[in-house]
Amino acid sequence: MQLDFIKRVFFILMVYTIAFSLLLPFSSPVFGATDQQKLDNIRKEIEKNRNKSTENEKTQSELEKEIEEADKALSDVQEEIDHLQSEIDEVSAKMRIVRGELSNLKDQLIKNQNELNNALRELRRLNKQLGDRAEEYYKNNEMSYIEVLLSAESFLDFLNKADFLARIVNQDTKLLKEIKNVKAEVEASKKDIEQNEVDTQEREAELQTEIDRISSLQNREKSERNSLTGLMNDKKAILAKTGDEQAQIEAKLAAYARDAADLERIINSSPSRGGGTFIGTPSASGFQWPVSGTLTSRFGQRWGRMHEGIDIGVPIGTPVVASKAGVVSVSSYYGGYGYLIDIDHGGGVHTRYGHNSRLIAREGQAVSRGQEIAKAGSSGRSTGPHVHFEIRFNGVAYDPLNYLP
Repeated sequence: MQLDFIKRVFFILMVYTIAFSLLLPFSSPVFGATDQQKLDNIRKEIEKNRNKSTENEKTQSELEKEIEEADKALSDVQEEIDHLQSEIDEVSAKMRIVRGELSNLKDQLIKNQNELNNALRELRRLNKQLGDRAEEYYKNNEMSYIEVLLSAESFLDFLNKADFLARIVNQDTKLLKEIKNVKAEVEASKKDIEQNEVDTQEREAELQTEIDRISSLQNREKSERNSLTGLMNDKKAILAKTGDEQAQIEAKLAAYARDAADLERIINSSPSRGGGTFIGTPSASGFQWPVSGTLTSRFGQRWGRMHEGIDIGVPIGTPVVASKAGVVSVSSYYGGYGYLIDIDHGGGVHTRYGHNSRLIAREGQAVSRGQEIAKAGSSGRSTGPHVHFEIRFNGVAYDPLNYLP
């Protein structure tokens, strides 16, 4: 009897051992664990590079704005430089006129000085001539004018001699007066010319001061222009470098996306992942699958934060249908969701369909279960073509797999 009991116990233990060994592969997802780890690492890299890409785009936007502002400032500075150059040209034209006037005044002054010198020489000559004549009178004891008149032989001769002497005296007196007048006029003219020369030189100095002032302003503006040009060139160089970095990041993201898609196909072919999804009879809750595809990501913690739905991998352009009848409350681009459809089913129940390539249903439109509402895609924060599907009750997300058939 004791032997029979031992046999029964041994038999039971054997049955449990065999059953446990048969159930173990299905209850513990050992298969593909390394691939899943690789996929998680790739997704982390995607997230990291996406953050870099966002920062780069922000930097590029700021640089483009700064370059635009610098270019406008440079345009304003160049306009001011051109305006100042116009002022310099205008004052320089006045300067040329004044210098021409000054040159003419100098020529007139030289001519006036020559005339004055000639008049002085003639005056000295006549003075000398008169002096010599008087001296000759004294030296040679010649008769005086009265004696000449008294020596007249007749009254007619007296008149002739008187007239002759009067003419000589008048001629000498007139000539001396004319020479003195010429001398006075030349001296007055010289004084006027010299004053005009002083006035013109003052005008020339004032114009030169104005030119120097404007040139100083222009040089300051040119210095500002050079600084702005250097600053703008530096920012353009940084922008070009940032653009190269952005291209490298985008290339990395594309490569990561391809690797992630390959790993997702491998992982989803594993029995531990539960296989694919299909559109069919709705569940008892009244929900049906929005697309037929591969379940690539489940509800729950992912990459250090909550994943509030499930991801179903499908090609771009795959029709997406309403999981349950309702009214479309959102049909637009919606941040990380990309192109999003949100359907209100009443009673605080909503479903969301994210990352679409095209939206078909419009806000306020009533849709029936199974009606096409969008085309699948990879818009927003997405690692590849898929549908992100959520079920929410009063704004709180729940695992859709608990409500799908």
